[in-house]
Amino acid sequence: MANLEGQEEFIVGRQFDSYKEFNDMFSDWCARNFYLTRIEDSHKITNNLATGEMRERLVYTSVKVSCVHYGHRASRAISKEKTVQRSTFRRGCPFSISLKLVNNTLEIKQANFQHNHAVNALMYSRYPQNRKITDFEMGEIGRLLDMGVAPQVAVNDYTSRTGKSVAIKDVRNYLQKENKKVGNITNKNKNIDKYKTEIQNLMRNGYRVRNKINKISINL
Repeated sequence: MANLEGQEEFIVGRQFDSYKEFNDMFSDWCARNFYLTRIEDSHKITNNLATGEMRERLVYTSVKVSCVHYGHRASRAISKEKTVQRSTFRRGCPFSISLKLVNNTLEIKQANFQHNHAVNALMYSRYPQNRKITDFEMGEIGRLLDMGVAPQVAVNDYTSRTGKSVAIKDVRNYLQKENKKVGNITNKNKNIDKYKTEIQNLMRNGYRVRNKINKISINL
């Protein structure tokens, strides 16, 4: 694979004065090349190793950032005879970069920018992290749904108008979460009404008790 533009910014031995400096540069470069990454492994600076300023600025003694497809899928045994593969993005992609704390900086110690899978704008747009629906976007789709438009047709219409890839399951998940929120609010209101009734009953009972005490006191 030919070197990509900007790859020379992340050669082994380069040092960064802060994790933010590295992360901002690397995240921007990955996004421009349609790479989705995650922190694969990290060790934060502990209290006895540095000052508060150093911990805040550098964050890690070592950190490894990799492609979301880095590593291999783990198996889970469900019986002595049978194992199942865990649901995961891992597919053995070697893309990764590692940094270590060196002389009050984070230094690149290893970098491999090869992928073992296709990388392009369409696939990048379809990752769950990039398909996340905002309230505004759901409002646009929701207006079509309110008009009786089929969910898949509404999603296709929004995608064609905006260019953002939206999956029908993401719309359903969003609606389920919103319905759950409404249900929680309804239950809270019911509990509030219940507590109000109990408090009112206690106040009425307390009033009756006070009246009885006053009558007894008068008779005495």
